[in-house]
Amino acid sequence: MLDSCALVLAYTDSVCHWQARLTFAISRHALVDLAQAFGVPPRSAAVERLPERDLDQLERLLARARFTLRRSSEADGKLAHLRKMYEPFARSLEGFLVMSLPAWLPAAEPVDNWRTSAWGRSAPEAVAGVPLSAADEEHS
Repeated sequence: MLDSCALVLAYTDSVCHWQARLTFAISRHALVDLAQAFGVPPRSAAVERLPERDLDQLERLLARARFTLRRSSEADGKLAHLRKMYEPFARSLEGFLVMSLPAWLPAAEPVDNWRTSAWGRSAPEAVAGVPLSAADEEHS
C-alpha cells in the first residue's frame, strides 16, 4: 500500500492525491508504531528494492494499463524521499517477523487461477469465450 501511495504522490497529478496522502500517512504511522511496539529500530536496505530498470519496467506496465507516471528528476527525488520515510521500518519488521518484503514487480507473469480448480479446468467457452493460455496449463 505504501509503495502504491508513494508512486501516486511522486509521479501523478491525480485526483486521488488526497486519498493517497491520507493512506500513506496512516499506513506509515501504523508501520512505525509496530516497529516501536516490537522494539526493532529502522534498518537500511542491503539491496535496492526498486532499481532504475525495474522502475522503467513498472512505468511501462502501468502505461499499458493507461496509468501514466510523470517521470522527472524532481519526481524521482520525491519517490526516494517518501520511500526513506517507511522502508527502513518495513525492513526492520521484515527481519523481526521473518518474512520478505514484496518486490515492486512480480517475479513472473501472474497466472489466472480462477480458470482452474482441484477438480479440473473450466472449458474456455464456459469462461466468456476466453481461450486458455500456456500459463493456465501450469495448473492442470
